Amino acid sequence: MSEAVGIAVAASDRLLKPGACQALADAGCGALQLGLVSLAPDTLRQEAKPWNHPRNYGRIPENLSNAGVQVHVFIIVGVPEEPINQSLRRLSFLQG
Repeated sequence: MSEAVGIAVAASDRLLKPGACQALADAGCGALQLGLVSLAPDTLRQEAKPWNHPRNYGRIPENLSNAGVQVHVFIIVGVPEEPINQSLRRLSFLQG
């Protein structure tokens, strides 16, 4: 009998390394949820995510997918103090 277990993993720049994503897959990770907070560096610093760089946003899901890990991305809108025009920038980013 197979039993699913939920484990929380904090995403970091380690997921930029394909080997780290493959290690997750090899350990049995079948899916990972990621939150897209902002494209604005000031907002990311405010939210204590200084390691998070928008230039890397495409690489992490690609590395996970290549390793066989299904990726779910949640778009976080309405971060305090973030101007609405910064939130709207995500629309064109997601379409690209």
